[in-house]
Amino acid sequence: MSSVLDNLKSHLRSYSKVDNELQTLNKKVYDLRSERRDIENQMAYILKTPEFEKIDKIQLTEDNSFVKIQRPGWNKPWNISKKELAHAITSYFETADKPTPDGCYTYILDAQRNKLTSDEFNFTRVKND
Repeated sequence: MSSVLDNLKSHLRSYSKVDNELQTLNKKVYDLRSERRDIENQMAYILKTPEFEKIDKIQLTEDNSFVKIQRPGWNKPWNISKKELAHAITSYFETADKPTPDGCYTYILDAQRNKLTSDEFNFTRVKND
């Protein structure tokens, strides 16, 4: 039993070491994402000016990648939670005079449409490997 316990303790120490490293890396990733967000905000400020209003991508010669620019008004990917879906369905049946499946579908799409239109810039870096 003692050797099994010693083996378990050895694994727990290894686990703890890896977990600590992951926590450190996660904090670094959080900080880098925050820094990237600040840089994106600075780029968006510049891209709002008239001389850049037609630009939708910029080539980076250093690594042959480019940054795709999506301006406010772009459509976000569809996403609705179970709770939002249940609320929308309930709301539709409470307000519809003659509920139909197509009517419910259209009601949910219309309700989500405003949430799916972005009011901010989005940047995506694409590598040409």
